[in-house]
Amino acid sequence: MNRVPMAEVEVVRVSSKGQIVIPKGVRSRLGLKKGDKLLAYSKGDMLLIRKVGKEESLLAILSASSRRKITLLKISRMEVEKVIEEARKTTEEA
Repeated sequence: MNRVPMAEVEVVRVSSKGQIVIPKGVRSRLGLKKGDKLLAYSKGDMLLIRKVGKEESLLAILSASSRRKITLLKISRMEVEKVIEEARKTTEEA
């Protein structure tokens, strides 16, 4: 029987600068070191922080998530390209 490891749950506080401290046990278990990259997802009142592997591309992680959502919402490739083009124009004008 495969067992799913128990999740570690700890309460942390947000500092006046908006920073949180990742508990030492979590840092150790994940092998987090100074300079490691983390990806923060938020949805509603939930925040999920994920370690980004050395060989992993942030763009690949984000685009996979976006592709799933685009497919789910049945958005066409032309609609995506149009939004990207509009965003590029906006940033060029700024």
